[in-house]
Amino acid sequence: MTDGGQKPYRRRILRALGLLGLCAAAFAVAFFDPSSTAPRVVLATSATALFLLDRTLSRREPRAPAGPPPVVTPGPAGLGLRSEILRRWPRIVGWLPGFRLARPDRLPERLSTFRGRGAELDELASALTRTRRVILHGMPGIGKSALAQELAHRVRHEFPDGQLYDNLGLGEERKEPSSVLKDFLKELGWPEREIPSDPIKRVNLFRTLTSNRRILVVLDAARDRGQLRDLLPGGPACAVVVTSRRKLSLDVESHSYAVEAPSVADATAILHAHSGRDPSAAPTHAASIVWSCGRLPRALVAAGALVRRSTATDGFAELAGRLADPEHRLRILNCEGIDLATDFSSEFRQLSAQEQRALFLLTLVESPTFVSWTLVPMMDIGLEEAEKLVTRLRGVQLLETASPTGPSRSRFHPLVREFVTALRDEELTAAELDKARESLAAAYLVVVREVLAGAEEQVRRPAGTETALLPPDYVLRHISSQRERWVRDEYTNLLQSADGAAPALAWRIARWLGDHVPRGVSPAKVRDTLEGIGARSGTPVQGRLWVLLALAGHATAIGDYRYAREKLTSVIADSRRHLVVAAVAYRRLAQLELAVGDRAAAVEAAGHAAEKLRAAKGTASRSAFQPAGEESLLRLALHRGRTWGDPDHWLASAPTHGVSSFSDIPQFLLSLADAEQARREERWDDARELLGKAYVDQRNDAFRVAAIDYERARVELSQARHETGDAAQQRIVAAIALAARSMLVYKQMGSAPAEMRGRCHLARALNAGGYCAEAARQAARVEADLRRLTPDSLGAGYDLLLARVKRARGEALLGTIRGLARLQPTGEEEHGEGLRDAVALLLEARQLFHSYEEWRATAELDLELSQAHRLAEDHGPALLRAANAYAAFEAAGDTDNCRLALREVKMATAQLNGSFPDRFKYR
Repeated sequence: MTDGGQKPYRRRILRALGLLGLCAAAFAVAFFDPSSTAPRVVLATSATALFLLDRTLSRREPRAPAGPPPVVTPGPAGLGLRSEILRRWPRIVGWLPGFRLARPDRLPERLSTFRGRGAELDELASALTRTRRVILHGMPGIGKSALAQELAHRVRHEFPDGQLYDNLGLGEERKEPSSVLKDFLKELGWPEREIPSDPIKRVNLFRTLTSNRRILVVLDAARDRGQLRDLLPGGPACAVVVTSRRKLSLDVESHSYAVEAPSVADATAILHAHSGRDPSAAPTHAASIVWSCGRLPRALVAAGALVRRSTATDGFAELAGRLADPEHRLRILNCEGIDLATDFSSEFRQLSAQEQRALFLLTLVESPTFVSWTLVPMMDIGLEEAEKLVTRLRGVQLLETASPTGPSRSRFHPLVREFVTALRDEELTAAELDKARESLAAAYLVVVREVLAGAEEQVRRPAGTETALLPPDYVLRHISSQRERWVRDEYTNLLQSADGAAPALAWRIARWLGDHVPRGVSPAKVRDTLEGIGARSGTPVQGRLWVLLALAGHATAIGDYRYAREKLTSVIADSRRHLVVAAVAYRRLAQLELAVGDRAAAVEAAGHAAEKLRAAKGTASRSAFQPAGEESLLRLALHRGRTWGDPDHWLASAPTHGVSSFSDIPQFLLSLADAEQARREERWDDARELLGKAYVDQRNDAFRVAAIDYERARVELSQARHETGDAAQQRIVAAIALAARSMLVYKQMGSAPAEMRGRCHLARALNAGGYCAEAARQAARVEADLRRLTPDSLGAGYDLLLARVKRARGEALLGTIRGLARLQPTGEEEHGEGLRDAVALLLEARQLFHSYEEWRATAELDLELSQAHRLAEDHGPALLRAANAYAAFEAAGDTDNCRLALREVKMATAQLNGSFPDRFKYR
């Protein structure tokens, strides 16, 4: 017997009966209308009765010896009751009368200026559903917060019990988890005076309140894992989205996502959204601004604000000119509460003195990307320590990872480089910087000689070489197997090494440099350096010939066809005793002729090259220019000469046999050919994937990057023609951005012909979007630039550029008339003169393309002429042109254009009120 005369089993029976009543009430809830309040009242009353019964029975339990009276904190009646019920039965506390938990809605307002990131959002939404934990990390200003907020708004319908948001710190400030929990508990409806002061109890209370609910928690700007540990909700149905500059991990199942700079199209859309301007506004200047900002969203927001506030006639042009000088970009972009220098400084100050010095010295490396080894000679440290320093600098987001495969390479974001360079000049003396440059140059020359020794029998490692300066053997093996890629990555350093090396070594380095156009190096500097190497007194005859070939290759890439032809003619005349050199000269001559569009001359040059190679077999066993590789390139060129396709990319649909082991030149061109074929077959995602891989491999070669952007724009335009509404318009806007950047890169290269081709392509993209006035301005600009050139300087390329200009002008005029006709369909009389001018321009362009056997362009112009004839209600010629275009596209296997041509045939036939031609039925 216990105090009060009750036996223990009786109390157990009473408690069991109370629990049984509670279960019965809960069972009744399942059969009532969920919208009815009656079952909730029954359940709440039963829970309250059970609590009171349990409390009454507990008073009759044996008491502990008397002690000091408990301290009672006064408060509103009923608060203790809810706390006790929550502790014992957390699942029913929300149904108690007067104790309903709130549904928080603390997400920031959805950003109306958010643009792009579609693929990232799809991936993150899927990961959030799968793991319930997503952590976004990246450098300051990369757009983590905006992406997290947009993700939260997209998935908020999956969390009907509410959404919580808090910024865990701005700048260097750090918000304590206890303070965040207090705000969260108040948002969840818990009375402020009942919130525990003990941080641990706050954590337990928060996790209890969220244990059986579906709540989304967004934690912005987290500093470390310890700050997050106490803010995780308790229920498995809850989800957490975290942003941080660090790569954090909550648990083994959390999904960590590195936020990178948006695509060119998305970055341009961000700029236009914040500037309030039309996507067609000054596309070339907009591309220049995006380039200067390094596609950093926070910088683009500031740039957009500057354009919006500008009083200049063309705000984009004014800002593009101001941002052209990299030394003042951070100061110019300091507006609208955005201070990128402060953002970068908050990370920089966390570095040790050694880490800061390493960061300063890495700005001396002029190549866009670099390996950790560069710190070894500049800081006189070991490779392992150098790698640890670079890893630390990546961890604070002041360096980016540049290469996903092979030896790890890093790079600066251009705005971070400007920030660090300004600090470097304040902290380090000129003598210290000069010493570091000299040490790096000497060590780099040792590495280059080692690479040459592994590639050519004629080069030997000199006695006494300091092997401690050499990278590990696996790095040297990778360089040997991926030499072309290494040359692109290290082009600037190789150019400096060649300039400072002895003649016997300098020409061997120089001959590697002809097939590439480095980013960030002026063509004049490349030409002056190579010409200086070829003119040295100690350079042998063979060496001078190879340097001339390098000069010709570089000139061909930048569009200086006259200079390239002069150098190749000189090499061919002087290389009678050097058959491999002669073969390479003829091959580059074939490449030159194909670049300008003269297919017949290209095939003739390729034939001469094949003859020289057959005579030269066996003379270059370990040469960097293997005859087998040259034969592969020649087979590609010969095949391309017989293939219907685009003059810009002369290896479309070429065979792949025998080219993979030579160099990445044919591989790159074949990747463009595969992407082109995928586009024609309407496999647009495959085309994008192929071009994306090519971009990763070629990102340090300006000419190839521009060619890839050119192809990307074509893919977007191609798919847009088969879509309608917003989807089509978004693709056209993306095509405009890509075409504008392609043209900008060509312009930076100093390639006038390529720039004009890119501008014509931009005009076509603008016209596709209905921006006909801007398209006409771009076409007029090309026409004015073309008048400054002479036909002799470009050869066949002049006529082909003229054809492009006429086509762009004709399309812009036709687009303008088509738009007016939609608004006011007045018939042929009203727009007759404009239509006749458009048709005349398109016919002249067609004739020029046809004379150079550019069959695809000819067929596309037939299709456009058919549309012009239909607009003029001249249906007979419209049907004839459409039928011709269909036949050409069908013969070439161009599914993309076949569909458009077939649609045009049907429309022209219907307007003729005649029978549908048998050969087009049921297709």
